[in-house]
Amino acid sequence: MIEVMIPNLYRDGEYRYILKIKSLDKAIDILENCDGGVKNVIIDCKDVNSLNENIGDIYGKISWIDKLIIKNKKNMVGIYNRNS
Repeated sequence: MIEVMIPNLYRDGEYRYILKIKSLDKAIDILENCDGGVKNVIIDCKDVNSLNENIGDIYGKISWIDKLIIKNKKNMVGIYNRNS
């Protein structure tokens, strides 16, 4: 079943979708089942192990994402833009 993405946040002229997950490697499974209606995703995850590998996998497998904002608890991990 495809999940329709409804933006949780509108800021700086961008709609954003907030995703709360346990670990970053689960993001691909969840995002593959989304409709891609929102191009900017904020991921709040408890575990950010293998960050660079997981970011590369997300951008490699999910073509509709333009920007990822990764957050861990109260800390901002990073903002990642797709390289065209």
